[in-house]
Amino acid sequence: MAAFRLWSCSFGVCFIILYITANIPSSGAKDIDQQVLKKLRHNLTDSAKYDKTYQPLNSHASDTVVNFTVYAKQLRYMTPRWDYMSISAFVCMHWIDEGLSWTPSEYDDMTEVTFGDGEVWTPTLSVHESYNAYGVRLFSAVKADHHGNMVWCPLVTFGLRCEMDLRDYPYDEHRCYMNVSSWAHGYKVKLIGKLAKRVFDEHHPDWTGYFESMDTTEFPHPEQGSDPVLRFTLFLKRNSPGYRFTVVLPCVAVSMLTLFIFWLPPSSGKKVTLGCASIVIILLIVQNLMHDLGDSVHTPRIIQYLGTTCVAVAVATLISVLVLNIVKSPMVPRSLPVPSAGAARRRPRAAGGRHLSAGQAGHHHSPGVVPGGPGSGPRRLPHLRRVPARLPRLRFQEEPTRSSNHHKTVATGPRYRVLGYWRCWYSVFLLRVNKSKHLVRVLRQINQPDISVSSPFLTYRM
Repeated sequence: MAAFRLWSCSFGVCFIILYITANIPSSGAKDIDQQVLKKLRHNLTDSAKYDKTYQPLNSHASDTVVNFTVYAKQLRYMTPRWDYMSISAFVCMHWIDEGLSWTPSEYDDMTEVTFGDGEVWTPTLSVHESYNAYGVRLFSAVKADHHGNMVWCPLVTFGLRCEMDLRDYPYDEHRCYMNVSSWAHGYKVKLIGKLAKRVFDEHHPDWTGYFESMDTTEFPHPEQGSDPVLRFTLFLKRNSPGYRFTVVLPCVAVSMLTLFIFWLPPSSGKKVTLGCASIVIILLIVQNLMHDLGDSVHTPRIIQYLGTTCVAVAVATLISVLVLNIVKSPMVPRSLPVPSAGAARRRPRAAGGRHLSAGQAGHHHSPGVVPGGPGSGPRRLPHLRRVPARLPRLRFQEEPTRSSNHHKTVATGPRYRVLGYWRCWYSVFLLRVNKSKHLVRVLRQINQPDISVSSPFLTYRM
């Protein structure tokens, strides 16, 4: 029984070893396949029989038909400042090259072979809107079968210019156009396009986009006729959730500060401080936006809004400075010397039927005459000379002098206000016709010959 078990185990181990050995390909067979593949590639790409610089010549057509199928992959980057964008897509091209066909029976029934993109003829793609030579980068190998059917599916990176309209920033939308053709081969290569996948697989953090359409057109060449062109239309839209906090809210804050400037009282000095702060904030926001905007064809509306707001704030600040200067600066002298209280009590009464003092009882003066000094007769008012000044409302109050026995009366008045222009002109009119009783009383109080009384537009010298 033990001998039978030993024999069964030995038989099982031998069977497993034989099975593994039979299923592992021998190195000799592998070497034979590599030799056949090398021989096939050498015979197909022999320079004496095949030239990769010339387009394939088929027996049934004079031109080469290339089927162009696009699978959108990625929106790599978008630069509105330079009007430049880059996208990636898988572009599968199918064409027939009879020079790369063979008989499978002659090569150990091998029906497919792979070539590098530099070993055989491939369509040369170019983008008309590109900054560089072609605007296309290709990465892939070319597969061929024994009938000469060629399949090439590289990952293509297209770089192109896109003229962007940023008037609706940061909610702007754009349509970019990309014209792809086989510029090196011209009309001898016919492109037939198809959009198999329109939406990009990988999402961009700031942009969303997709291929909107694809059309086949012809580009007129001045000497070689017309070249077939595939015209792609791409739709791009800016993702704006983050811009609500970085662009929209600062603009709302600037608007509120501008309203605060107009709500403050005219005589408040805080208006100037708030206006200067608003201007600095606006300039900082514009400087931050210039990184995204660059040189746009049209001025963005948000820049127009910020510029208009900056001008409004500057004008409001200037007006505030002028108002503060008018309100707080001295307008007239603080005091005007007038005769003392005793002299004022001894002066004669005003003309017009009123009683005069005892010292002046024998003299009656007309409205244009004022009493002179001691021992002198009456003298007339001199010529009134017009000089610019501001009008105070005169009040009289007694102030003590150096001598405790005498007092003097000084004329004081409130500072000039902007809203009192009508009073100024009305007073000037009355003064011109000598009907201002207030001024006559002041002039009759003056006994000194070198004292002048000023009004906003008239100065009277004795």
